[in-house]
Amino acid sequence: MIKNSHVNGTGQFGIQLRHNDGAGTSDFTVTNNVIRNVGSGNEPIFVQSGSLTTDVTNVCADIGGATAALENDFAGQGSGGVTDIAFRRPNAAVGSHLRLPGFDGNPANLASYIQNRNVGSPSVLNFSGPLESAATSCQQPAAPTLP
Repeated sequence: MIKNSHVNGTGQFGIQLRHNDGAGTSDFTVTNNVIRNVGSGNEPIFVQSGSLTTDVTNVCADIGGATAALENDFAGQGSGGVTDIAFRRPNAAVGSHLRLPGFDGNPANLASYIQNRNVGSPSVLNFSGPLESAATSCQQPAAPTLP
């Protein structure tokens, strides 16, 4: 979970959420963050699931939310010809999945889905295989045990 952070002056991606090797599950929740001054040619937020034909990864990416307290502010920060947020689930990684809670799975609705959950009007690109809907939110880590 990345929450209430200010990411500024990065040399590359602002936030990179990637599970692209082997097998397993990753749940990413990114809420109420501000991202500024990302390295040229890199997205403020980049999300990837899978890479090779042998990968079997399951990624859940919950970016922003339905209330102002959950929205991220990164619109207009993409530079060097890239979008504000990019998703990648390579077609070759047929055993991998990239799920977005509340998304209907229709590629034509991806931009409005992200824009309705984040401040401003962030530009969006999915430059690989299909993204999937998720009926529920991504799993949250267990609270640490207090001493």
